[in-house]
This record gives sequence, structure tokens and C-alpha cells, in this order.
Amino acid sequence: MTVKRISSHLEKLGFSRSPHPCGYSDYFTLGTKSIVVDCMKVRSYRLFLGLNCIPADHLGTASVAHGQIDAESPWFRYRSTEEKDQALLACLRWIDEVALPFLSAPFSKELHRWVTEDKILIRDKGVIIPIPRTMKLP
Repeated sequence: MTVKRISSHLEKLGFSRSPHPCGYSDYFTLGTKSIVVDCMKVRSYRLFLGLNCIPADHLGTASVAHGQIDAESPWFRYRSTEEKDQALLACLRWIDEVALPFLSAPFSKELHRWVTEDKILIRDKGVIIPIPRTMKLP
């Protein structure tokens, strides 16, 4: 399993590789939806998701109040080559099971459920927001 396989999977779904303003090399967009696949130096992979905004933008301008969502997946950690394959497979599975449904219909359930059930971190103007149980997306 490689990042190239994830890239290929996203391209088959209609996403296209785009330049990211912060230099992430694996940045894909499809209309108002975008995904960054990030390989971290701490032996982990993570995904950044964007709806109506550029995810993981160092300026942190995405505003939930304006329907812009900048979100991050849990980290998919590994220690060995075998675990790296498993981390990438888990990453791919998370894209299909959580990221794509979230980007397609983020308002389909309460915000706290995305956070608690699917482990999505959501930023508002660059800051990870604490989610009260009653808060809903606009």
C-alpha cells in the first residue's frame, strides 16, 4: 500500500491533484471539496478535509459560520514497514467511510457526532473548536 494508491483512488472518484498554498504535495480537489494526504515525520499519516475552503491553510481563515469547514482526521500511526501499509490502508478506509460522507453531507448529523463518533477535528479560523453537544453546523 502506498500514498500513490490513495492518490489513484481519489482520482478515480473525480478528484484532481492541485497545488496547495502551503506546499502539501498530495492535495486533491473536486468542486468545493478538498483532501490533503499528509505524511508526517512522526511516522503517521493524517488527512485534512476542506469544504468551501483550502484545508490546512496556515492562515486559518475558514469559518464554520460561513459554511467553510477545515477538518482533520485522526492520525494513522506506524512503527514498521508492515504497520505503514496498515496505516495507509486505514487511511484509505477512513476516506471512504468517513471523509467522503462528511464532505458530501456535513450537515447530515450534529457536529458533536462527527467529532465524537468519527474523530474529526474541526477548526474555526485555525483553532480546533470544542464542540458542545447541542451545537449544529449552520
